[in-house]
Amino acid sequence: MTEFIINNKTLILVISAALLFALETFRPLFESLPEKRIRHIFRNVMYSVFNFLIFGFGYGLALIQISSLSEQLGLGLFYNLFWPSWLETILILLVLDLALYIWHVANHKIAFLWKFHQVHHSDLIVDFSSASRFHIGELTMSAIIRLILLVLLGISLWQIAIFELIVILCAQFNHSNMRLPLWFEPLLRWFMVTPEMHHIHHSDKPRETDSNYCTTISLWDRLFGTFFWRSDIKNINIGLKQYPKQESVTIWRIITMPFRKKKRH
Repeated sequence: MTEFIINNKTLILVISAALLFALETFRPLFESLPEKRIRHIFRNVMYSVFNFLIFGFGYGLALIQISSLSEQLGLGLFYNLFWPSWLETILILLVLDLALYIWHVANHKIAFLWKFHQVHHSDLIVDFSSASRFHIGELTMSAIIRLILLVLLGISLWQIAIFELIVILCAQFNHSNMRLPLWFEPLLRWFMVTPEMHHIHHSDKPRETDSNYCTTISLWDRLFGTFFWRSDIKNINIGLKQYPKQESVTIWRIITMPFRKKKRH
């Protein structure tokens, strides 16, 4: 399973992106966009390629080495509990997802972390390509936290590979500019983060930006009181008020954004 996911992860994500691109074309949530779709997608893809070339290989290597060493030494909680594999995996996925929620909240509440996370929120269009638009500084810090959790919890490589694939696929889905059927979206929203729910998180209003932090299941937002809903989704202004134009979010400006002085709101 692990080998299949690792060897075919890129192919899986490309197929998912192609499917979402088609659905965005035929069932757009926002029809009027401030920029041509292809240009916007190309910029985000090129930025994610830049991140992968600098960050991806090193993280993958560290993940394999640390996971292997942790398993050999029996480090971490779950290597010493001897619970059924299926139960252990479910618990690990839930703990990692909760950690992701907490990390996301921290990125909004801690000024230093927000300097990097604002790169993601500065996108003026939210679509499937926005799921990969993160500053390399944020990616590095989140990777370090994930590696620490791997050792503390005793997470095997195949379990974290499954979690990361689920997270990326869910992120592509809930960032997509895709309109779900009116009867289906409210039902799905009880269990998963929907595009409508996550577009609220990308609003330029602080009250809305500081809500709906979940990436996969919507449990944590409801449990911790950070869920927010508004029915007039199409009236949301996407992005950050301090970066109102496309000229503000070129690739170079995205890379240097955390190091320039700007007030959050």
